Amino acid sequence: MIPGIKSVLAGVILGAGKAVLFKTADVLAAGSTQATAARLTGVVNNVIGADGTKGVILPAPRVPGQSVWVYSEVGNRPLPVYPHPGGRINHGEVNGPAMQAPRVLVQYIATDLTNWAAG
Repeated sequence: MIPGIKSVLAGVILGAGKAVLFKTADVLAAGSTQATAARLTGVVNNVIGADGTKGVILPAPRVPGQSVWVYSEVGNRPLPVYPHPGGRINHGEVNGPAMQAPRVLVQYIATDLTNWAAG
């Protein structure tokens, strides 16, 4: 379960007395490059199988301000999170991954149609 989230049922996140609807997805980390990484399909993504090389790829932003949340369940290995082809995360290398710490919920926000900010 994602820390700070009381429960997730059919895309409804229940927090401090409020319910917010999001598309959620369980994603199995895959591949070792941007081209072979598993696609993130939900607004909130619970990733399993990270081993320090298997990763996931963010979608191409549809609009600035779009958010994608990623949580990696594995407790001791980082998760490579790749931008969409031609994209960057935190103004890093084009197509280069951000290495997300395990068991941390990270929000990726599109600052424009090319760049993602993670925090």
